[in-house]
Amino acid sequence: MLLLVSGPYRYLPSLLLYQKADLDDYQIFNNRVVAADNVIPWPKAQNYNQVNLSDEAKSVLGEYDSKAFLIIKNGELLLEKYWQGYDEHIRANSFSMAKSIVSLLVGIAISEGHIRDLEQKLSDFLPAFSQGQRKHISIKDVLTMSSGLSWEESYSSPFSVTAQAYYGQHLVSLVNTLQVSEQPGLHFHYASINTQILAEVLEKATGITVSDYASTKL
Repeated sequence: MLLLVSGPYRYLPSLLLYQKADLDDYQIFNNRVVAADNVIPWPKAQNYNQVNLSDEAKSVLGEYDSKAFLIIKNGELLLEKYWQGYDEHIRANSFSMAKSIVSLLVGIAISEGHIRDLEQKLSDFLPAFSQGQRKHISIKDVLTMSSGLSWEESYSSPFSVTAQAYYGQHLVSLVNTLQVSEQPGLHFHYASINTQILAEVLEKATGITVSDYASTKL
């Protein structure tokens, strides 16, 4: 059966096919390489992999369907465990770990003068944010998850804005439609789209993709 969907729900066939976000989803999206010029592997501790996980730790790891678990202590790899066919050579989605990388790059962009400071407004880089309450949103607001943007972090509904962002093909256009639901900078409200906005700011500020900037600066 071929399912044809037009309009704002064109992402639904992909959602129905893949059903939920998974570690291997990098295979269904376009990818850019973040090149590593000088790879420095973690040194292994003298008692590497000799630490036994407690029954409680094993239970928690099983509950979260963990594929890998590492402990880094004093700059050394102390413990490294894998399950379900995964190992240190298998690629996987980074998901929210990318938030820390993007935040680092924002700091570097500020130090290099591409961004003036944390108080600079998004509208200086993204014209769509120059109208209404959105013109008051600063880079700091987005970094601290207090942008005030209306965003429901819902992964269970196929019609949620989160599902549309994940499986849709027009993420920038979706960002441009977001509205402010409360005054920016007042309250913490986790919204994954904030990091997407930071990525757009970085590309506008530096003139290159986030992946190329990360390759060059990290």
